[in-house]
Amino acid sequence: MKNKKNYLKIIKYVLIVLVYCNCYYNGHAQNQLYPANLNLSTLNGSNGFAIPGLPTSLQFGAESQFIGDVNNDGLQDIAIGSGNATINGNELAGAAYIIFGSSTPFPTPFDVDMLDGTNGFAVEGIAYNKRRGSTITGPGDINGDGIDDLIIGSSSTTAIVIYGTTTFPALITINDITSTNGFLINTGANQIASLGDVNGDAINDFIIGRPDSSGQSWIVFGRSTNFPASIGASWLDGINGFRTSTFPGTIPSFKVGGAGDINNDGFNDILIGNWDSTDPAISYILFGKGTSFAPLVDLLALDGTDGFSIDNNGGNFLSFVGTLGDINNDGI
Repeated sequence: MKNKKNYLKIIKYVLIVLVYCNCYYNGHAQNQLYPANLNLSTLNGSNGFAIPGLPTSLQFGAESQFIGDVNNDGLQDIAIGSGNATINGNELAGAAYIIFGSSTPFPTPFDVDMLDGTNGFAVEGIAYNKRRGSTITGPGDINGDGIDDLIIGSSSTTAIVIYGTTTFPALITINDITSTNGFLINTGANQIASLGDVNGDAINDFIIGRPDSSGQSWIVFGRSTNFPASIGASWLDGINGFRTSTFPGTIPSFKVGGAGDINNDGFNDILIGNWDSTDPAISYILFGKGTSFAPLVDLLALDGTDGFSIDNNGGNFLSFVGTLGDINNDGI
């Protein structure tokens, strides 16, 4: 957290949008109109705030997410990643900064060095090239205790899951994770995303895209108790979760996410995409269900009853996947 050099406007813009959305989430600005052009000098902590940027090479803000309410105070929280950050002399160790929502004005500018456990906390990598914070998601409550949880991933090493709680320390590293405050997922990942409830147990699930560059996806089911201290591919036995097969493409499972319940059967569905700039970019929709999944689901065998493929013959690459909600007012 000692690498700040200047204010990068692009980073400010990212955080301003998040702050304004946070106001909307909490019902404080639903009827508020915003100017066509926003002057950063007008931010005063009540209408938004700016965060000092790091050098662009550190990718501060490249991953920025609403993560739900991880400290259980009734307000949305924000996580900002800096996957290339240098930490304690370790280049590319990476970091993530969690800022708690607040009912009082934020300081502006907001310095992440001020995070002390009461207003947020930092999650830092501890070694070279760990790239902690290169992927972040708030999967909701995945251990059934009623508090939203947090996943801080890495493109090259183990992902950290932190259980939501009412108190946090100022700093968390992988060495602080025990089976009581979180768990480890033994893989690096291109993307981790929330799915909602895929298997009908009323607990949120999540997906890991391209674990260890395998081309597969891992779907992890939430549970009503804490997870083991660490999980890996062998944990995904069809009951605790499952894997999906790889498929043809330049970077299969490059983009993954929740699709909502698009077939209106009461179970959330899964979207898995391929990045490809030359060949057809194929995506797959896998339907959720209330019965067991196979430990390895073959996406190439989807027949319309369990899911289907979307074939983009234009050869454009897929850069984002996500749910749209009900855009044609048919209730689905």
